[in-house]
This record gives sequence, C-alpha cells and structure tokens, in this order.
Amino acid sequence: SVQCFQCQSVAPTVAPTDGPTTRAPTDRPTTLSPTDRPTTRSPTTSPTAAQCTEITPTGCCRTATDGQGSFIAISATSAAECKFECSLRPTCYGVEYNSQTQVCELHTSTEAFDHTATGGD
Repeated sequence: SVQCFQCQSVAPTVAPTDGPTTRAPTDRPTTLSPTDRPTTRSPTTSPTAAQCTEITPTGCCRTATDGQGSFIAISATSAAECKFECSLRPTCYGVEYNSQTQVCELHTSTEAFDHTATGGD
C-alpha cells in the first residue's frame, strides 16, 4: 500500500534571535579540562510519527492542483525510515511511501498535499 504524509520542515533546535548573540569578555581564557575519552552525545530526540501527519485515505500524495510536486526517490524499508530520512533534510516537506516497492519519495516542494489518489503513479 502507499502512504502519504505531510511533514513540516524541521525546525532548528535553537530558535534564532533577532540580533547577534554577544558574550561579555572574561578576565581569563576558557580552558577545558581533558577527559579520558571523547564525549559522545546521544540524539536528544528520536524520530517520531508526530513530525508527519498521514493524509487519508491511503494513497499517493497529491497537491491541490492534483500534481505530484517535486520529490526525490530513495529506498526505505519502512514508512518510519522514510519519515526519518525526511526529517534529516531541511527541504523535505512530505513523504510518500510504497511498502510493496519500498520506494520512499521525499517531497521537496513547499506546496502542501491536499488529498490522496488511489492507485499507482
């Protein structure tokens, strides 16, 4: 089956400010104490379906003008992987995932999906 998801563009983790950030100078240089091993950071957020909303009924993504929009196709083993790949790209606004062919369309058009079309492309 084919699933269509409208995703929002990924917002930066830190909200931009109106002006440049300035820091007051200190009397001495900042020093970092050495550690035994490099610091590793685990991801602060795991990919979730909340970033994307499924367009129902199940079918191919279509814009208000019944177009497909602009997209790049990659292979993915699940709809979750497809949505995760979209979350990594700031220009990805939606995904269409075909579970039979394992094709994931990463939609780069800012035109929102309006409805779905049944059947294949």
